[in-house]
Amino acid sequence: MRTPIEPQLLFLGGLVVQATFTFTLSLLAWSDRRTRGMGWLAASSALTFVAMTYRMMRGLGENTPWDIPGLTVMISTLVCMYLGLRWFAVRRELSSYRWFYALGGAIVAALLTRHIVPAPATLLLRACALSMVFVTAVMLWQTKFPGLRVVTRAIAVMFGLFTAILLARLVMVGLVGNSGGGPIPLILYGRAAVLVATTIMQFFFVALFVAESKRRLHEETRQDALTGLQNRRSIEECAMVAVKVAREHHQPLSLVMLDLDHFKVLNDTWGHGLGDRALRAVGGALLAELGDGYCVARLGGEEFAVLLTEMDMQAAAVVAEQLRAAVEKLRLAQQGDVATVTTSVGVSSLRDEDSDWSGLLHRADVALYEAKRNGRNRVVLCTAELEQTPEVISAVPRMQRRDWRKALLGRGPLL
Repeated sequence: MRTPIEPQLLFLGGLVVQATFTFTLSLLAWSDRRTRGMGWLAASSALTFVAMTYRMMRGLGENTPWDIPGLTVMISTLVCMYLGLRWFAVRRELSSYRWFYALGGAIVAALLTRHIVPAPATLLLRACALSMVFVTAVMLWQTKFPGLRVVTRAIAVMFGLFTAILLARLVMVGLVGNSGGGPIPLILYGRAAVLVATTIMQFFFVALFVAESKRRLHEETRQDALTGLQNRRSIEECAMVAVKVAREHHQPLSLVMLDLDHFKVLNDTWGHGLGDRALRAVGGALLAELGDGYCVARLGGEEFAVLLTEMDMQAAAVVAEQLRAAVEKLRLAQQGDVATVTTSVGVSSLRDEDSDWSGLLHRADVALYEAKRNGRNRVVLCTAELEQTPEVISAVPRMQRRDWRKALLGRGPLL
């Protein structure tokens, strides 16, 4: 029986497309070393090209003894895909290598017995391949990064389609078998469908790189370069959402503002290098004390802010005191001497009349100034009585009052 010309042409075209994707993914991996997953995806694309070339050289039919090395290459391809996609979807190293030990043992067993028991060996390798596809699809579907979720779930769907095609091919091989030793058109078209699905998946790999670059750019524009904390734009966005949620669910919301005491003196005495170290140390102390789940930002200069959702002023005051004590414990070594740093803290809570976070921010700043005026290195709560104290209001610098008035009038965001 003659081999249909269409699958042959499709495989030749697929070789060209696969070579192009291998070059493209390799170039992306080389151009952006931070996206480490692209290196594994480029390796998987290269292995797919090798497997396709091998299949073209050995013929397109079902030839079980020669199919075992081809399946081995395919499993290696799936492993590289898993490692590359894991970097995008999970962002942590493997905690266990038992999967790979079992996989390697199955491959070795199949290669050693391929001439003795070819059918069971082939079945074992195909089961390994399907297991890798299933594990990868589940991992992609459960990714924790919202910016990548659309692409990763699309790839998971493609893996599901890939699995369905492979299972259909297995059924076709089992029910139809070989006719006179020649290739079967139905099986060839099934293999061509696998090729099409693999090619589409390569497009998704490029889309995944673009989505990751976009996500990282979004994060970098909202991250303080010196401390790694969120910047003012980021906490403003978080606060807008938090105020809306607090309003809808009648939940408390508090803001803690911290300003390092005598930071200019610290810079003038010890140098700006130590000043930068102090800012990074304070940022690290705030994160270590709070843990995950809180919006912690450097507003600018030596000023920091922490947004505390579902906390009233009294609960926020306890957290603020813990943060102040954590900063006070910091010790910075410089040329045989030890420098210390303290911070003044102001705390405010959302009120019924607040429509946005500008009032919350203003009251925290008033309390912060009162802390500085009363000796620094202390926590002050912005109560209604404090806000109405004339000497506190008049003590705020004129330029600062003008900036607050501009923000409150809606003439621009606080950036």
